[in-house]
Amino acid sequence: MKTSCIFLILCLFSLPLFAQTEIAPGAVDNLAGLLNKPTLVRPVKASVITKNWYYSDLDSHVITDQASFKQIVSVLIDIENYGKTFDGKSTKLRTAVVSRANNETITDITSITIAFIRFTIRYRATIKILENNDTRFIAEVRQTDNTANDQIRNYNSIRYAEDIIINGKNYAYLRVSSQSETHVGINLNNIPSMIEKNSESSNRDTLNMIIEAAKLR
Repeated sequence: MKTSCIFLILCLFSLPLFAQTEIAPGAVDNLAGLLNKPTLVRPVKASVITKNWYYSDLDSHVITDQASFKQIVSVLIDIENYGKTFDGKSTKLRTAVVSRANNETITDITSITIAFIRFTIRYRATIKILENNDTRFIAEVRQTDNTANDQIRNYNSIRYAEDIIINGKNYAYLRVSSQSETHVGINLNNIPSMIEKNSESSNRDTLNMIIEAAKLR
């Protein structure tokens, strides 16, 4: 249970290296299946790297009519208020901006999961806006303290949003994907399967929290 809880939060915000910076194939044609229903783009991939280090790859998306594209983007760029956006009962995220330069922000990130015990993971990352216009938004989150961090390394994430029109109606498309390597000081054969089992529900919560925060913008 302890290990499962650790990976729940790690998969929540440590999720695919350079997710596709576009709408996933077939998403627009699957409006009924994706409308306000966060779903995995592809099955979760988890595997052993070396002793106590595990790789995870997660990619999820949703189409929503509960918040506009601009509202979604306003949440994604509001790094200082991530603590309010990602403040669920069992999962939380805290950020402290270190510096800003043009479209790049260096941030100290703290991920917290609360189950029977409170688990805290800390790392430093650069958040870079790659594109931000009237219809598309792309941001990359890349960990910068890989060599000094004994909890998580090589964390990379893409947050993608697009204003789409289906049958004459505007919707917001949101995709979050990432890859990371995480450390667990317990030797269990089923850790990869535990990652895969917990990732879908945790990422669903992440996308839902973004939408809920966007509705208030």
